[in-house]
Amino acid sequence: MRTDLPGLSAIIISWNAASEIGACLDSLLANPPQRSFEILVLDNASTDASLDAARQRTGGDIPVTVIGLPQNLGFAGAGNEGYRRARADYLLFLNSDVEASPDALEHLCRFMDAHPVAAAAGGKLIGADGSVQRGFNVRAFPTLTSAAFEILMVDKVFPRNRVSRNQRMLDFSYGEVAEVDQPAGACLLVRKRVFETVGLFDERFYPAWFEDVDLCLRLRHNGSPIFFVPDAVFRHRGGASLQHLEYREFLSFWYQNLLRYFEKHHGRSSSLLLRALIAIGMPARMLAGIFVPPKPEVARKEALAAYWRVLRESL
Repeated sequence: MRTDLPGLSAIIISWNAASEIGACLDSLLANPPQRSFEILVLDNASTDASLDAARQRTGGDIPVTVIGLPQNLGFAGAGNEGYRRARADYLLFLNSDVEASPDALEHLCRFMDAHPVAAAAGGKLIGADGSVQRGFNVRAFPTLTSAAFEILMVDKVFPRNRVSRNQRMLDFSYGEVAEVDQPAGACLLVRKRVFETVGLFDERFYPAWFEDVDLCLRLRHNGSPIFFVPDAVFRHRGGASLQHLEYREFLSFWYQNLLRYFEKHHGRSSSLLLRALIAIGMPARMLAGIFVPPKPEVARKEALAAYWRVLRESL
C-alpha cells in the first residue's frame, strides 16, 4: 500500500440491502486499491438484517465503519454524511448492489491521479450476464425534449428515436476513455475538494433519482470534466432498492425529482411545461395500462393507481 498517493474512501449507501451488502463489501475487501483505503457503510434506517450483514465484515486490516442512521436520509443525505466522515481525497459513492472486479478501484484512482483536472469518474457497469448496462451506465444530461419524449411515451412507441438514443447514449463506445455528462451515481468517484466546492449532494432529491444528475451538472458548470473509465469494471445488480418500494411510490418520487431538477436548472417555466405534458401523458398511460401493464412485475391496478397519483401530485 502506498501512502504517498491520494487515498480512497468508499461510501456505500444501504437501505434494506441484507441480500446485497455482504457481496459488495467482500468484493471491495478482496480488491483494495494500492493506497490508503477505508470503507464506510451508511445504512438508511433499514428494517432488515443489513446492519448485521455489514458488521460481520469489520475488524480486518481494511477499516470498515458501519453507521446506522436513525432515519432514512435518502441517497443524497446518506452520501453527504459519508463525505463528512471520510478521510481520503477521493470519494467513491456506491450502491449496495455493486461489486468491484479485480483492480477496478485502482484503475479509477490511477485515472484521477493522472488527470488532476478531472472532477469525477465512473467505471463500466455490467449486469449478471456480463453485458454493459447500456442506457444506464452513462447518459447525457436530460433536455426538455428528452423529458417530453419520456412523459409522452414517444420513447416507448419509437424506441429508436434520435432524441432518446442520444440522451441514453445507446451508441456510446464502452471500450474507450471518454469525457461524459453523467456516469450513474451507483458507482461514481468524486474528487473531495471539488465535491466541497460545488456544495455536496442536494438533499431535496429524496429519497433518490436525479441527485447524481444534479451533482454532475453542477460539476460541469464549475468547469470540471467528468470521465468514463472502461478498465474499472463493476458488476451491478440494479433495482435492489426498488423491490422495497411500491410502484406508485417509485413513480411519484421519480416525477417529483424530475420536476425539481428542471425547475432548479432550467427555470419555473420548464417545470410548468412538464407539468402540462404530464397532464397529457398520465391519462394516456392510464388508457394504455388498461390493456397492457407497464412491466410484467407490476399489476395493472397498481400501475393505474401510480399514474393517477403522479397526475394528481403534478397538478
